[in-house]
Amino acid sequence: MASDALEDSSDAILAQIHRQQAAGEWEMAADLLATHAVDLLDRLTTAELAALFAPFPKPLLAPSPTLWFVAGLIKARLHAVDEAFAWLEKAADHFTNQDIQPSRSIWIYLELARLHYARDEFAHVQRYIDAAAELMERSDALAPAHEAFLNYMIASLCGDTGRVAEGMGYAQRAAHQYRLQHNHAREFRAQLTVCSLAQQVGAYPAALEALSQARACYEIGRLESASYEALLNAETHLAWYRGHLEEAFATAQT
Repeated sequence: MASDALEDSSDAILAQIHRQQAAGEWEMAADLLATHAVDLLDRLTTAELAALFAPFPKPLLAPSPTLWFVAGLIKARLHAVDEAFAWLEKAADHFTNQDIQPSRSIWIYLELARLHYARDEFAHVQRYIDAAAELMERSDALAPAHEAFLNYMIASLCGDTGRVAEGMGYAQRAAHQYRLQHNHAREFRAQLTVCSLAQQVGAYPAALEALSQARACYEIGRLESASYEALLNAETHLAWYRGHLEEAFATAQT
């Protein structure tokens, strides 16, 4: 499958992290984990993430901003919300005001937005989305994989909070960037997000084009069966939104 290369790369990174942990090279292991967090957090289960983070000595957490960042991301996925907030807020201050790393700051803002969204604290959600979007506009030379991922995160949060047209623009950017990276699986997800947001604002030509691109990603990338189900679901919803009820019914039956 087209995802094999990404999985092989992730396997190699995980093996290197484990070697560094075994050798007591904790800061190197933490930095490698932080650098490749976009891929690793997407691929590993929460249990696997917890097991990957567990060997880091607790005393190392206090002086290591890199581990604050990693701890916050992993705690968020483990639904340890209070701990996630504590680590992420601490990391945000460091990477925004001291060791300035825009990609980490943007990701932290968006993680904080997601945590606040889970608590229905929508004013905070909007504030962090705006902070992330503003920093994206001001930042140059973000790593392509990070820039696409962050655009996708903003799109998803905008869609969840009623900023649908704005979210559609970010989703289109993410899809385009993933296409340039030949990352069919992630472009597929971004295109389905474009389709969903476009149909909500009645931009049906854009929705149909995104759906066509998503199907191409599925076929070229030979994605898993769950992706085909997601594709059919999107096709059903778009047909229903457009008033093509017989088409929607037939696709839903499929």
